[in-house]
Amino acid sequence: MGGSLVPTSNSLLTDELRTAENTLRALGSEISKSPLPSPQAIPQLKSEIDNHLTTARPNDRRQLTYPFDEADDVVDTMSQVLGASLDPVNRMLGHAERRYAAVNNAIAYYSRIKQVLHMASNLRGPLRETDRQLLSDRAGLPQPGLAKESVANQREQFETNTKERNTIIEARTSELNRLLPNVDRLEEEILQLQKILFTHASVQREYIHASEKITRGIQQWEEGEFEKAKSLYQNALAVLETEIPGQLTEYRTTSQSPSLGGYRRARSLYQDACNQFKRSTGGGASNDTSITATDTGLRNLLKARTQLTATVDGKGNSGSKKAKIP
Repeated sequence: MGGSLVPTSNSLLTDELRTAENTLRALGSEISKSPLPSPQAIPQLKSEIDNHLTTARPNDRRQLTYPFDEADDVVDTMSQVLGASLDPVNRMLGHAERRYAAVNNAIAYYSRIKQVLHMASNLRGPLRETDRQLLSDRAGLPQPGLAKESVANQREQFETNTKERNTIIEARTSELNRLLPNVDRLEEEILQLQKILFTHASVQREYIHASEKITRGIQQWEEGEFEKAKSLYQNALAVLETEIPGQLTEYRTTSQSPSLGGYRRARSLYQDACNQFKRSTGGGASNDTSITATDTGLRNLLKARTQLTATVDGKGNSGSKKAKIP
């Protein structure tokens, strides 16, 4: 029957296939142990995926090639000639083909996860730099790390990647499941990671815009333009629109960034400050109530900054499930 063309069960399992399967299972285990959804897990996890995929795909190929197509053809032809079923051989070939397909689907899935981490890393950089400038002693306010339009574009890219991942895993076989981590949990963590980054982008932008309006309001108040000052304080309040869920407060984008809990407390203090400043516009600059309200508002602004700096470099809430992650 041409033994060189119809492989045995042992010869179906090539060294390349075994190496890929072992490597992908190991990668699934590493991902399961990672501190996702913390954004600080991204650099290490990206490196792990890169290293494992390099081993699983010799010569940087996108996928492994199923090497037994010729054997499939021989078995089909012989079955027709003999008028008999060659079920044992077909079963061996089918099993091998499923394992090759599982490896290639796992590679495709992990590659999409790598893309997600790359996109998330691109978000972290501008946010970190803006936070650094925001908390420095430099004069003036920095530009927000991510504009609204940029965030909207990034959301679309994440959604496209999610659809591609879902297409790969929607009909998971037992062979594929053995090569992946707990996919349901990982998908939840990826969505949570995106939520952390987009929330950080929003609250950072709002903090900066509110600061600009409050500064202009104080200038108008000092010039006796109380109605203009009041309008600016009201606008600052309207800018602070992003709510930060309690389950996100422990996270921070990088070790150079405040935790979302720090931003949450700063937001509350800014709201209190704006309300105090609005009160200060009611009786003129020399009114005792106006002066007291202004002083209280200024103290709240200083407290807000303290809340942000308290969660940088491991102070206060670390925002990470594991210590010393960059």
